[in-house]
Amino acid sequence: MEELKNYLEKEFNRTVHKKYRHLFEQWFSILTDNQIMYYTAYMQGKKSPFV
Repeated sequence: MEELKNYLEKEFNRTVHKKYRHLFEQWFSILTDNQIMYYTAYMQGKKSPFV
């Protein structure tokens, strides 16, 4: 889960306007299980967790 958090923090900082970057922890804490499943697949270079 720590690897996913690091990956998402880098993506968040790259794609979200800097005035909202301080909200990463709050956003990360409310991710659903389904979102975590998909983001993990993206992190591994897959387009879907079902491929």
